[in-house]
Amino acid sequence: MTISTQEGNSSIRVCNGRPVIRPTGIDNKADYSIIVVDDERLARIPIVTALRNDGYEKVYEAESASELERLLEQTDPSLILMDLDLGKSATDGLELMEKIDAEGKVATNYIVISGHAEKKYMLRAFRQRAMDFLEKPVDLDMLKLRVEKALVD
Repeated sequence: MTISTQEGNSSIRVCNGRPVIRPTGIDNKADYSIIVVDDERLARIPIVTALRNDGYEKVYEAESASELERLLEQTDPSLILMDLDLGKSATDGLELMEKIDAEGKVATNYIVISGHAEKKYMLRAFRQRAMDFLEKPVDLDMLKLRVEKALVD
């Protein structure tokens, strides 16, 4: 038997006689730091704008691995939105995620955004700890929901 109720920004469900509390929203989006990594400025602008308009104040942009590395020295991101293809190969973003994780400088989550939506790229992204995979062009309403879900989970 499942009984559900809403309390503030949490969902309380009873499953098999035990309460399960799950966050359902974010109280203060301004507290979260998000980095958008994409070599295409025209792809970054609507994403950054949508996130800022949604209440996230600490949204940073990087168009390359070197820019991301500089940002990682200055901020501890809650989430990185990573393009797969940063201009060198279709998997630059995955290699960069792997490097960040191997160096252990930050503990963050990833959402991969790519025009390469083939299954092999998706599987590799999820194996590399991506929480989600969005295909370009990105639906901004869907992006905002997925970002919130990634930050809450």
